[in-house]
Amino acid sequence: MSELKPGKLAVIVGASVHAGRIVELIRLAPVGVKFDLPDGYPSSPVPANQWIIKAVGSKFDAPIDTGVIRKARYACGCATKLKPIDPPAEGETLEAYKNLKEPA
Repeated sequence: MSELKPGKLAVIVGASVHAGRIVELIRLAPVGVKFDLPDGYPSSPVPANQWIIKAVGSKFDAPIDTGVIRKARYACGCATKLKPIDPPAEGETLEAYKNLKEPA
């Protein structure tokens, strides 16, 4: 199984409205401090093991500090909810990854 590392693709797994979404891993998020996402929007502090992720395809519905939901290209995702994927083999599509279960 592949490991999580910047530049890889991953699928969001588990109980989430974003389950099945394909994302690009950008980098581990700073822990416990506010920071700016790559698109310039601020992020609230996050716990350890959070990745800055980039939506592949349509944007995320992401909450911001004011409680408003915005369409966002970047967000943070917990490492335990991200399953790395390798490029599809010949004849395989990324659709095969959309029904993956949460890792044990």
